[in-house]
Parts: sequence; C-alpha cells; structure tokens
Amino acid sequence: EEEFKEIFSKVRRVCVDLVIKNSGGEILLTLRKYLPVGFWHLPGGMIRYNETIEDAVHRVAKEELNVRVKILNQVGFIDWFNYIGGDRPISIVFEVEIISDKGEIKLDFQASEWRFFDKIPEHTLKEHAIFIQDYFNKR
Repeated sequence: EEEFKEIFSKVRRVCVDLVIKNSGGEILLTLRKYLPVGFWHLPGGMIRYNETIEDAVHRVAKEELNVRVKILNQVGFIDWFNYIGGDRPISIVFEVEIISDKGEIKLDFQASEWRFFDKIPEHTLKEHAIFIQDYFNKR
C-alpha cells in the first residue's frame, strides 16, 4: 500500500472504466463500499503492468461483476485530476456488452449494490456523472 502511494504521488495511474447498457439503454452503476464510500460509479480498475488495455477491460468485468464482456468501442476518457481519492488517475472508457452464458452479475468486495439507471443518481462520483451526462447527450 505504501509503495503504491509513493509511486502514484509521482505518476498518473491509468485505468479502464466500463459502460454497460441494458436493452432499455440504461447504464449499470455500482455502489462503492470502499473509498470513495457510498458513491455510484462505473465499474473500472487500474491497468496492470504488462497487461494490455483490452485484457484489463476483460479482467475488470470478471473481477468486479463476474461477467465476460465483448468490447464494442472506446467512448472516451476521464481525467480524474481532482479525484476524491487523492491520486490523479486517467480512465479510458469502453462501451461493452455482457456475453456471459448466464449473464448473472455478482459483485466483488468493492461494491454493495448494482443497478441500471436511465438518469444519473444522486451521490454519483462527479467525474463519472459528467462523463455519463455527456455520453447520454451524444446518443
């Protein structure tokens, strides 16, 4: 933990975030149990050393939601320059489709709940709220 803090106090962290829509066009968000606690957000995570961006997308989907996904397209990026967590990650955002046989979402330890939304809920991470609003406006 201390090593990560030291590294990320000097360099930006690169992440992937996932936009997953249901058939009605609503976007899946999860409710954080860990920092930042109590905020809705897009599923996402850091790209690991020696991991391709595409592999990170698939790993994050499997680890955070227990689903397999197909990457549809890259839809933008988020510059978390004033991130509530203290460091300054950059997220590359991908629209993906769940392709798991059962499609059953099971959350990992980071989130307590998941839901599809057609409007941005209260207590959504600011950067995600801005991105999602822009995403909805472009569709």
